[in-house]
Amino acid sequence: MKHLLLPALFLLITGPLVGELRAQQSGADSLRQTYALLFERLKPDLQHTGLKLRFDAALQFPISRDIRIPEAKIMPGFGFNLGVGYGFTDYLSAYAGFISLSHSNEPVATINSEQAGFDGFHGAFRIKFNPYGRNQYYTELGVGIFELVDQQSDGFSGSGFSLTTGTERFLTREFTMGFSVQYRFSRFDQRIRQGTAEQINRSVHADMVMFSFTFIYTMPDEKTDRTL
Repeated sequence: MKHLLLPALFLLITGPLVGELRAQQSGADSLRQTYALLFERLKPDLQHTGLKLRFDAALQFPISRDIRIPEAKIMPGFGFNLGVGYGFTDYLSAYAGFISLSHSNEPVATINSEQAGFDGFHGAFRIKFNPYGRNQYYTELGVGIFELVDQQSDGFSGSGFSLTTGTERFLTREFTMGFSVQYRFSRFDQRIRQGTAEQINRSVHADMVMFSFTFIYTMPDEKTDRTL
């Protein structure tokens, strides 16, 4: 009988304390849930996730010395980028697209035209720093394959990767307009002559800086119920 007395006494003393701790924990969980719901309700109702359509109007400047000497003397160029993308979360999205820019050029043996086209296919991942305001800030990391050719399709081809930083503003729930600056590291390791590509001994450095006005439309989905 004595060996049951101590456990019973322990339960009698600690029982109310345990009940009070459980009540406090339940109250804390309820408070956290209330704050979380309130935060969701106060967030701007913006469409981050889903299918995206993208258009960029771009101005591109050659940086590398290789494309500013008679190898291929390229001037600043104007053009556009068309792309599609997908928003996975509020913070992360991906894009793929086609870029085409027209550069003034001093005709040389390799690019025998006053206009040279910089074209290519590319993809990029975008990370947003603070997706919960109408003004957004982001960075992108991309890769692609590119050509720099004249009107006879003679010139160079190669690949590269890019780093981009930019800002955009939600004008509506689904539509954003923004501005970005991109540095593209490009290396052309093939020369194209009369439609035939041949490997060259030394890659042509074709780094570019591009300034873009960007327009993105994200397909709408059903609005989330954010009532408390």
